[in-house]
Amino acid sequence: MTEGGVHTHLRSRLPTSGVSVRHMRACLLDFILRHNLLVGTFNSTGQKYTGHDSIWLMNEIQELEITLSERYPNTSPGNPSWINGNLYQPTTEQMGIMRIPDAVRSQAFMQPFNPNLHNKQKQSFLARLQGTKKAVLPLHTAGERQLFSELMKTCEDFTSTTGTVSSKAVQIWNSRAEDKPDVFYKLSEQLTAYYNGDWKSNSDTRLSLSLAFKQTQPVQKRIHDPKRSQGIMITKSGPLQPHTVIQGLQNVEEHIDVDESSNRPTTSGLGSTSIQSLRPPTYQSTVTALSKKHVAAAQPEEPLAKKARIRTCPRCGRGKGCNGLQGWYRCTHACQDCGSRSVRECAGRDSKRKQTPHCGPQTLPPAAQKFIVT
Repeated sequence: MTEGGVHTHLRSRLPTSGVSVRHMRACLLDFILRHNLLVGTFNSTGQKYTGHDSIWLMNEIQELEITLSERYPNTSPGNPSWINGNLYQPTTEQMGIMRIPDAVRSQAFMQPFNPNLHNKQKQSFLARLQGTKKAVLPLHTAGERQLFSELMKTCEDFTSTTGTVSSKAVQIWNSRAEDKPDVFYKLSEQLTAYYNGDWKSNSDTRLSLSLAFKQTQPVQKRIHDPKRSQGIMITKSGPLQPHTVIQGLQNVEEHIDVDESSNRPTTSGLGSTSIQSLRPPTYQSTVTALSKKHVAAAQPEEPLAKKARIRTCPRCGRGKGCNGLQGWYRCTHACQDCGSRSVRECAGRDSKRKQTPHCGPQTLPPAAQKFIVT
């Protein structure tokens, strides 16, 4: 969930899952830089920002222009209004992941981060930004859940928790986390969120199961009783009989014969004088006749033969025997519309619109010019 204002656009510009803390922080800083350039320029000048996002490159270019202007007085920096951040003292403000204050870190028994000793451990990048020996994360690993369950059973500071985990319990947790690689530092808010969330939900589930144990124990005992199989009736074994259905077949309205010339099934009426039609139908003959009938109905119809297109010359209209079939400029006969024999004066009809006369001089294509010259 994000707040209003500038935070509304965070969700659509940040990755949803599957990225590291370093990647998420880089995306957040990139969003802050771009927002400040766009919104800050418009609010201060009333104009849209038209530059690029690499402010470090712009700072270096401005420094080179200032240096050159000292040597060559006729030149001047391109954008004197640009504020070069390299020329000012860096701010102590921190964006993204905040550093835990020393007072809070000391009160929670957290050791400070030492870059010479703690760079090889898990989540060292996050721990360096937070300034602690181990990263401060919500309770999420199996070792942390096991430790929390153990402390809730043995530690009085945890067992006496009613709504908020006390600072004494946080100190005990962080002290136990020193020698466990899969247990991280915690603040009171993180332990309280787990206590009021997953821990209470799981506790209610275990309580419901324990209350129902008396009612479910006889059923569970009966289900897992090995003597239950003694009451199962054993059926007699015998040879397998294939399942056949000899009734309910469709009516055979017509017999199916095969045309030997085309090897396709053909039908003939029941009034045929063949010997097969006079015999009483059997199961096998009925199945055979129905199968032939279905095969005959499923046969696709033969497609109609396409008529061959007759090619004609676009100038004279002749077919075979005219060289104009290979190109209208090869025709040696007279035009069928104007009677001209010269291909320079008449190109005949258009090959795509042969019903429309199109006489008159035309621009000869390169192939026609080469053919006429030769």
